[in-house]
Amino acid sequence: MEYKDTKLIVFLRTLTGNEMNELEKFLSSPYHIRGRDPLPLFTILRKYHPDFSKNGFSEDAVLRELVPGAGKDNKNALNTLRSLSSYLLRAVEEFLFISDVRNSNTLRNRTLLAQLLDRNMIRSYPQYLKSAYEDLREPESRKGLDNMERYYIEKLNSRYSYITMEMDDYFNHNMEYVKHLSAQFWIDLLANAKSRILGKDNHNIIMKNSFIEDIIAKTDLNSIISLYDNTANEFYLKFHYRLYLFLSSGNDTESFHIARDLFLKSRKQLSALELVYYYSELTNMYQTRFIPVNPVTKRELFELLRSCIEDRAYKISDEDFMHPLFYRNVILCADYLQECEWAYGFIDKYSSELRPELRDNLSLYSRALIDYRLGKYEESLSNIAKVKYDLVAFKSDVKTLMLRIFFELKLEDQAAAMADSARHYIKTAREFNDHSRTGYRNFLNFYMKLLKLRVSDAKSKSEDARILGKEMDAEKNLIQRKWLMEKIGEML
Repeated sequence: MEYKDTKLIVFLRTLTGNEMNELEKFLSSPYHIRGRDPLPLFTILRKYHPDFSKNGFSEDAVLRELVPGAGKDNKNALNTLRSLSSYLLRAVEEFLFISDVRNSNTLRNRTLLAQLLDRNMIRSYPQYLKSAYEDLREPESRKGLDNMERYYIEKLNSRYSYITMEMDDYFNHNMEYVKHLSAQFWIDLLANAKSRILGKDNHNIIMKNSFIEDIIAKTDLNSIISLYDNTANEFYLKFHYRLYLFLSSGNDTESFHIARDLFLKSRKQLSALELVYYYSELTNMYQTRFIPVNPVTKRELFELLRSCIEDRAYKISDEDFMHPLFYRNVILCADYLQECEWAYGFIDKYSSELRPELRDNLSLYSRALIDYRLGKYEESLSNIAKVKYDLVAFKSDVKTLMLRIFFELKLEDQAAAMADSARHYIKTAREFNDHSRTGYRNFLNFYMKLLKLRVSDAKSKSEDARILGKEMDAEKNLIQRKWLMEKIGEML
């Protein structure tokens, strides 16, 4: 293994400049460093930070600076370097651990509470407990209810009550820590049960162990979850339970809508991180489980996306960028529902929140899509022609729109050439799984039949269109079904 690939260098490569400064202070403290002093080696290595690939970085170069005049043939010098590297690695590991502990007020407070009990400083416990609860509010406001931290605190409270012989409090605290621990267990169980269903259905993963499913099969979940009514965990448990019922049944849409409504009702009490998670999960359900698409579910999805935008829950922090998949989903949904003016407003307001390299291309594509919806085919073609194809993440979207534009403008040669290009593209494109690849291939087949039928002057054209429409209707795996059927309708 080359020196640049050792754990020490890999660790150092991940540190920021400020962390490197803090590490130097750490290494300079005799309290933290015992044994051989790794600071001289660190001083040499930091010259090559952060990538450790420039300025001739190598084990040999470090060795010559650490032991002037020494080369790799000097076994004593080489052993010194490797010994110091080992000491420095352990120091870096210790630094990372201590830094993390120092930055965690919740862990600090919990440790101090335990120390108070261990050292029989009982009188100070209530004061420190108050600080522990106050410091827990801030991380919970960002990440959501922390059942495990509250479990640990209630365990300490139970111990405090036992020492002070406050037995009513002792049993109450016992009950509270069991509540938090058990709630987290059921939440994790249901969340994992959901992910396993999605893993099997969406990715054909074969589960080798049925432990989670066996627990659920032997449990009256409905009765258990009702025990948490009017507690801080009520929403989380009912949401996951209802989505689990929806996924496991395959058609229990009532449970899905109950979960969605629970979320919308509770969302003002959730943290920013939780909002991102739950909006994302519900959106994913609409896009993967409500198939075939229909105007009712599409409208529900659109309203959910609008709510997500209003709550600014499409990114974790203001410093993040809007994900292109979210942007795309919003535009496609607005296009389907013909919410054209709203879509133009969205493009104008939110394109700047995409990554800089994506902004122009996605906004041009989106404008072209809405222009097309409004029948402005020349403008649509003008916008789509400006898209830098190599920089578009969703190339099939661009191809599909161009096929539709060429059809409306009666550019048959260009349409046939684009269909051929799309046919070759989908054979190897990574954006497709087998199911979606088949759906796109079916669309291209029907598109070419439609193209030929449109230019036909046969007397049976209307009847041929009706028969083709029946074929489309019978095909279960078909993208752009709505558009194809609209074009068939125009020929009847």
